[in-house]
Amino acid sequence: MDPFCQAVERAIVEARQIPPRARVLVAVSGGIDSVTLLHALHTLAPLHEWTLVVAHFNHGLRGGESDGDERFVARLATRLGLRIQLGRGDVAAHARAGGLSIEMAARELRLAFLARAAVAANCKRVATAHHADDQVELFLLRASRGAGGEGLGGMRPAGPFPRHAPLRIIRPLLQVSRSQIEEWAGARRLRHREDRSNRSLDPLRNRLRLRVIPVLLRELGPEVRGGVLRSVELVRAEAEYVASVASSWLQGRTPRLRFSRLPLAVQRQVLLQQLHRLGLPAGFAGVEAMRLRPGRPVTLEGGRVVLREVGGRIQVLPKPGRGEFLGEALALEMTAARGGAKHGGARVRWSRRGDVSSRFVRQAKPGVEVFDAARVGTSIVLRHWRPGDRFQPLGMSRPAKVQDLFVNRKVPAPDRRRLLVAECGQGRIFWIEGLPPGDLFKVTPATGEFLVWRWSRNSD
Repeated sequence: MDPFCQAVERAIVEARQIPPRARVLVAVSGGIDSVTLLHALHTLAPLHEWTLVVAHFNHGLRGGESDGDERFVARLATRLGLRIQLGRGDVAAHARAGGLSIEMAARELRLAFLARAAVAANCKRVATAHHADDQVELFLLRASRGAGGEGLGGMRPAGPFPRHAPLRIIRPLLQVSRSQIEEWAGARRLRHREDRSNRSLDPLRNRLRLRVIPVLLRELGPEVRGGVLRSVELVRAEAEYVASVASSWLQGRTPRLRFSRLPLAVQRQVLLQQLHRLGLPAGFAGVEAMRLRPGRPVTLEGGRVVLREVGGRIQVLPKPGRGEFLGEALALEMTAARGGAKHGGARVRWSRRGDVSSRFVRQAKPGVEVFDAARVGTSIVLRHWRPGDRFQPLGMSRPAKVQDLFVNRKVPAPDRRRLLVAECGQGRIFWIEGLPPGDLFKVTPATGEFLVWRWSRNSD
């Protein structure tokens, strides 16, 4: 085996990217990077009993050239004896509809296609051709925008696929330079396609690659590339540690310091993780405003209003002009054996138990419910009723509109909007204050861990 394939194999093994006998979807644009990746994996596949499936997405941005790329990749897959998944999309229309840049719109459509293709091909891993020079470009680009440790840590060799966590994205060439790729492909006379848009100076990343980095290499020497890559590794390790400390603090797994006593980096990460959990934008200005101004409303990008409680928790406040429905939401982690929270004028407490008597489950007192802890999970959101909410109470065969449930149970209209709702990490409601517990989360003979859920109103 030649040194290039040995380096790629070593990177795959060290990062545990592909286990033996795995199925891998290989994203191939037709350019030199992805063609090289495909050939290298094709060389290694028999040694590890991998099954490769090729995927190509036609962005439709270059007319006949884009169609030519698609035909080239299809012929390449056929020549190698590999199955191929093809997709295409109207990137320009997607950009207009979403107010996105062409680059961002193309990325969204491409990733969505790759996720669908991987599921259809029964592949749990998607391999992309990002290499070391891409990592350098990304670091410099993010540094110019003031990114923190999470951003400057760059691309990981392997990790969850964006917006489709059950899949894994792997980058076998991440430790290989562009010059090494070109040398290996040239020695084997690998045919590939040239994308003229890569030479355009309009995208910022192209200007960085074609103009800025050559100046840095010429003025500071070729060791700049290695220095940047080393910084990426150092920053990533430190950022991952800060993230783990913040996660442990949120979940109550560490001695409970007051939020104000946490190190500055951990404070920021505590807020970032909550914003991510709530699906809200996490810009630096918003995070700093919350960190420095507890108890005061902060407007995030997109107009959502939040505030940080003194204890460090984030609450989402109602949108201006929407008085009918309360918009507050509170993200909680329930990994500790017990815990509690106050929200919306009520207090909830929970405990996780390995054993609960059947009588306790059947005869639970008012203000107490028992759920299957595994079905609920550890990440939940406390909030109020929202338009369109559906819920399947105990004993019902299918979900119903929450509004209909309130009407059937004669819940007064003014009370409906203040009642608490609890949803699990998958977005399913498992509990509504005053209604029977969720049928999908009920205790069964197979339940191994029980979640005892208690609640009360401040006036109770």
